[in-house]
Amino acid sequence: MRRALVSLGATYLLLASGCGPSSLAGPGEPCDPGRACADGLACTDGICAAADQGTDASTPDGSVHGPDASADSDAGPAADGGGSTDSGGLTPDSGGGTPDASSETCSNCGAVPANVCADAYNLKVYDSAPGCIGGQCVFPSRLETCPGGCSQGSCQVDPCANKSCSAPGPTCADANTLRHSSSSCVSGSCVTSTLDQTCAQGCTAGACAAPSCGSGRCDSPSPATCLDPKIIQRSFPVGSCSAGNCSYAADQTWCSLGCLGGYCSPGSSTARFYPARTAYSIAFAVDAADRPHRVETDSAGNVYWIALDETGWREVQVDSNLGSGVQVSLALDSSGSPVIAYFEPTNKRLRYAERRGGTFQIEEVSTASPAGRAPSIAVDGAGTRWISFSDDALGIRVARGQSGNWTFDNLAPGKAALTQIAIDPSGVAHVVWGDPKSEAVASGSYYQPPAFHAKRIGGNWQTQQLDPNGLVFKHGLTFAANGDALIAYGVVAGVGQNDELRLRRDGAINSDELLSSVGNLLSTRALGLYDGARALKFVNQDASILQRNDDGTYIPIALDVPPFTNLIDVAAGPGGEPRFLVNMNPNTPSGVSGSAYYKPAPCFSRCGMANCGADSCGYSCGSCAAGLSCGPAGTCSAWHFEQVNLPRLVSYPSPQLSVALDGKGALHVLDLYQFPERYYTSGTTQNELFYWTDPLALPQPQTVVGIPSGAYAKEAIAPTSLLVDRQGKPEAVYAYAQSGANWTIDFASKSGASWATQALDSNGRQSPGMRAAARNEAGVVYVVYRCGYYSDVFCADRYEGGNVAKSNVGSSADARAASVAVDAQGHAHVLWTHGMAGSPYNSAVLEYATDASGSWVSTPISGQQSNTTSEPFSPRIALAPDGTVSIAFNDLTGALTVGTLRSPGFSLEAVPNGSGVFSFGFAVDPSGRPAVLASTPLGMLFLRREASSWSQELIPYSSGGGTGPSWLAFDAAGSPHAVFWDSVLRHAWRP
Repeated sequence: MRRALVSLGATYLLLASGCGPSSLAGPGEPCDPGRACADGLACTDGICAAADQGTDASTPDGSVHGPDASADSDAGPAADGGGSTDSGGLTPDSGGGTPDASSETCSNCGAVPANVCADAYNLKVYDSAPGCIGGQCVFPSRLETCPGGCSQGSCQVDPCANKSCSAPGPTCADANTLRHSSSSCVSGSCVTSTLDQTCAQGCTAGACAAPSCGSGRCDSPSPATCLDPKIIQRSFPVGSCSAGNCSYAADQTWCSLGCLGGYCSPGSSTARFYPARTAYSIAFAVDAADRPHRVETDSAGNVYWIALDETGWREVQVDSNLGSGVQVSLALDSSGSPVIAYFEPTNKRLRYAERRGGTFQIEEVSTASPAGRAPSIAVDGAGTRWISFSDDALGIRVARGQSGNWTFDNLAPGKAALTQIAIDPSGVAHVVWGDPKSEAVASGSYYQPPAFHAKRIGGNWQTQQLDPNGLVFKHGLTFAANGDALIAYGVVAGVGQNDELRLRRDGAINSDELLSSVGNLLSTRALGLYDGARALKFVNQDASILQRNDDGTYIPIALDVPPFTNLIDVAAGPGGEPRFLVNMNPNTPSGVSGSAYYKPAPCFSRCGMANCGADSCGYSCGSCAAGLSCGPAGTCSAWHFEQVNLPRLVSYPSPQLSVALDGKGALHVLDLYQFPERYYTSGTTQNELFYWTDPLALPQPQTVVGIPSGAYAKEAIAPTSLLVDRQGKPEAVYAYAQSGANWTIDFASKSGASWATQALDSNGRQSPGMRAAARNEAGVVYVVYRCGYYSDVFCADRYEGGNVAKSNVGSSADARAASVAVDAQGHAHVLWTHGMAGSPYNSAVLEYATDASGSWVSTPISGQQSNTTSEPFSPRIALAPDGTVSIAFNDLTGALTVGTLRSPGFSLEAVPNGSGVFSFGFAVDPSGRPAVLASTPLGMLFLRREASSWSQELIPYSSGGGTGPSWLAFDAAGSPHAVFWDSVLRHAWRP
């Protein structure tokens, strides 16, 4: 059967064509009630697939990431990726079969598939020009980000996408009032907010007048200076007069890019320091003049309001001597004046205060007791105050009205530790409530109450449960550009399992996404959400945010700030951009520390360095031509990229990772996570080996095995522990010891939704270091590892059909690294590093070993012996489709070297630009050409051996050369696939 491949995009949908239809649909062919699947196949999402695997290797809609030749009887498996070493090697099956490419296309491909929503924010768009692989039509596709959300196969219109809102500058509303204005887009309309400020000396020309003093006015402070390289020392613009002399309050601001001539360098983030004080319960808001308002309490239960104007920081005492346990909440009304709801702990009452004529008027909202815990306050467009709180007797309640006139709604019985209320753009009130911390504790006890969301429609509250074991966060509720509610919440699993951070969207678009998995440490680290510039982000207390990428994934981005002890609060600025209240460390020569008002740098478009993708300001830098994709560096490339979505689990030491590629080009991942509870509990937790394959959204990991944790428990997987056949069925090899020398090496295979395990080896030994594993198309698996009681023997176990054959490659050899490949006849080929017999810890020797003759023969690679206790070679091995053996390693000069076995030994050559390689992956393509993926100071290089020289290609991505492991493999159609670290784990492939 002939194949042709044209105009391939990032993903592929395979459809039936006129290249030989049959009455029964084969693997990868469409199916429906009118056309059944062949025996052994099941119709899943309109595509025939193996009954026990569904669409494991596919994207959620059944499309695949690489050309799919699995339906062809003569397609052959993917070429052997080799590289089975401790530093990585992505390994599909080995074996024969070279693709027969053709320029012809399939006929009768039919209509272009309809666009579909990949998730709530990304649209999958199919191109109109089909290609043909293995007699099947393929339609390339790409992802388009939908800032307003994706629904029913189309991007929803973002009503604020191209709307610019501007507000007038400060003006004098009357002789004594200065009015500040700001404007932002809400649901397609510009909404203007104002702040009226009383000027003690009168308002003139859009500014508060300075007081008279002697023959002039106090409006000439000293010039600003640089207190140190990043701190500005300046005075507030309006001073005070005493005895005929002007004095000015001091002001200090930190500049992220440095202080130059008394000014922050352009593009700096800034942190403006508050007066030093110790505060307890704190609430925070920002007015139309971009000035912070803060309400806080001290140890005696005094409540203070602190705000900023031209004269400096103003402090007003709101209430006094309330005792320990005051809880405060703050909002600003339409004039920018503060309104405060707070829990008074002595009598256990809900109190309310608002500022009138320069003083605060106080009243008790609810005289019932105990009431008012965990208050949250908001003000709607009509000026109505809304207060959510917890009443010990009546449960979750909402008070609405204004001073002296309150109406109460009961939302739910029981009590909660935290509530948050907010008003959406259409004026509808929303409330979330639940526990703010995880109740799954290290001792093994576990109880977690539910979390809820309610909204008031037509005078009635509609309530939904977020999760039966949920967490809610301070400012975990905000609204999208179209007014949909966005709710960040947590799901708390049992002890030793994963807590989850999730995002619920409720409104015109409904979705629920897993953002990250974070072990059992979710607790109160999460701070809140904001939707600045239509870029949904999640903020954490550790001064980082989870930011949505163009591909719909989330990655942590550190804020441009000095070391903070923590973020205290987050609020929306005048245009919807975020503002933060932070605690700062004394990290400057001036020793400035304490809390500060932090403003991120204004948004600067990245399009000066990019010609495609997002501009970081909510808009696009452009799109790429057909057949090209927008890479992480913002440039169009023949390479296509996706982020590998590792669940963000708490793990110590670092997670161990194995990746593999199936014949369709879909990526599979195996990860070993060690839960922190095992370090301070006994027998109540377990570590887990996770597997997943899902490129578009963070997956729910499948647990391969739970490994019992006990004293001195250790586990190990190799970078090639995950084995995948060309149909995408995974197998896993791993090692663990529950305590002491009771080690076992297990083999696990996936059958349907479950995994079955079998022990390959259970002999006692101190440390059976996993080195590599590989399989051939017939299912023969070899596992190589350090064995012997003192780990001084190198073992290679052969596994086939449930039977295990054990063998030793060498004794007293201290195997330090190895790579293995299995040929079509079921023989193993190993490139390995070991110490010399008699002195295994003082040397390193590189050897090639095989059992092709019926017994193991190990032969040193000429000249590759080093007097070192380390492992310098990083060995890799791979097989061509005809069985030719190829190897790659770092030689003793540091040069990356590739060799092919030619009798009587290997023919070796240095790879161009192969010196100073941080890590590399190695594979042989379907035509038998060796290829290398090298992480170098120049970046990530893809090199392939051509007839007379090596071809070189730089893979464009964001951060240049990296130091993490690299993997390389080829799919069944010969497309190269690279996996490497670039702040995140990336998968890149070139059709």
